Amino acid sequence: MKGAVTAVSRTRALMSFHDPVPGDAFASDWADDHWQAEYRRILACPAGDTGPARVRRFSRVGLPLLAGVTAGVVLIAAMIAGGAGGRQGRNVPAAGQPAMTGRPAMLRYTLTGVRSPVTAVDLPPARAVLLHLAQVAAAQRPVPKPAGADVSYTRAREWASTMFITARGPVARPLIMGPVQTWTAPDGAVMSVDCAAETACRPYDHLMIPAGQRIFMGAGPLASTLPADPVALRARLLAQAVDRYPEAGTQKIIRTIIYGLGMQVLTPQQEASLWRALAGLSDIRYMGTVRDRDGRPGVAVEYLGSSWIRNDYRYVLIISPDTGRLLGEEEIQMPVHMVGNRGQVRPGGSGPVVAQYLVFISQGWAARLGGPVR
Repeated sequence: MKGAVTAVSRTRALMSFHDPVPGDAFASDWADDHWQAEYRRILACPAGDTGPARVRRFSRVGLPLLAGVTAGVVLIAAMIAGGAGGRQGRNVPAAGQPAMTGRPAMLRYTLTGVRSPVTAVDLPPARAVLLHLAQVAAAQRPVPKPAGADVSYTRAREWASTMFITARGPVARPLIMGPVQTWTAPDGAVMSVDCAAETACRPYDHLMIPAGQRIFMGAGPLASTLPADPVALRARLLAQAVDRYPEAGTQKIIRTIIYGLGMQVLTPQQEASLWRALAGLSDIRYMGTVRDRDGRPGVAVEYLGSSWIRNDYRYVLIISPDTGRLLGEEEIQMPVHMVGNRGQVRPGGSGPVVAQYLVFISQGWAARLGGPVR
């Protein structure tokens, strides 16, 4: 472990010498009015161009790919720094490395007999809880569907961050922050709008996915095509997962439920089938009760997985105990010094911190992609 910490420290120092951005560029005062105005001016009129800058946002397919490439570069640099070439770098003591900043507050999870469900490593199985939630979901009435409105619509609020490596350590900054509106046509075509407000949406805030490319572009399976049998459903979720980078099967299933099916209006029977499918997985654990970021009561189930490199992530699904509907998800980055997938958490790691969250606000039906909700 000492060697790993030294390698990371040397990597940070090595990167800082070649980083055009100084280590103090991410201090909190960069976001004041003066710098924000300067930032907007640069985007509006970049050097050598007379038109407005086009700020592209990475799709959920592009973000994992970018992170994977970045992780590979950092890993290679760490290997170099650990050898003779790393002697030019300076070692930063682990105890002196600053914690990541800019994160949202952690939700408060309550589980009888467990002091801190967020960091606990021996959580109870979630099978009984999920089967009960499946019964609750199946008893609900479907979302009213007006005549002529067959395009699914969902509205969610999302927060995600990116991390900068500086000489002072990792610094987190928001990457996505705002509402996400998604329309899904019966043939599988998708339109997604990701912007701060409907009146401020720009053309490049819209993402269009043709029906024949939804799996390739990471939109996940179409809800109307899913089998009801739990075993067959798990196989379909794996085959049409939203993620393409190597991960454990359970992690792919959870992320496909969130970012694929969560963006579609589901029937009560479809929602119940999802919870029965998860109930058959032994590595889904019960994390207790919680109020989500909209103040709604929820039941939390989780999977302790990994993301790209050796960081442990807790993927938390928050489900309504009253309706059995998915309310949202939280991705919690755990302390990096952990033994195995469910080992004892060691002191000295960075975390736990909220790396990403998604809150589902409303759903309904429209007559066309991008059309008003009826």
